[in-house]
Amino acid sequence: MTENNIDELVIVAKSWLKAPCIQTSKRVTNQGYDLSQRVHVLECGNTGSEIKLDISSNDDAPLLNPAFVITNWKNRDIELKLNGKKLKSGKDYRIGCRTRLEGKDPILWIKYKAEKPTQIIIRPLN
Repeated sequence: MTENNIDELVIVAKSWLKAPCIQTSKRVTNQGYDLSQRVHVLECGNTGSEIKLDISSNDDAPLLNPAFVITNWKNRDIELKLNGKKLKSGKDYRIGCRTRLEGKDPILWIKYKAEKPTQIIIRPLN
């Protein structure tokens, strides 16, 4: 049912079952990893602020194609940096949106695999 080998499947399972810890910038609260959605949920206290994430990924808690839902953040036009390198939309990451009664929340998916500490900076363009 898969073309992946057992080592690759172990990393997938670990990334879901033991998500790495995330330290966030000011005015952003890490609501934790939602296993049912397989996303990290972030709540933004300031709709126009840059978001900085320091992720403590390691061998036991790897980071594999992470997804983030950012509540109360109105920006969908972003610049994304991963460990200081600017990423390209469509190639390195994708951004979508979910609609709630309270408004729209961006959903960010990043094509990336790491078993070492990682920094992500999400900067609004507008």
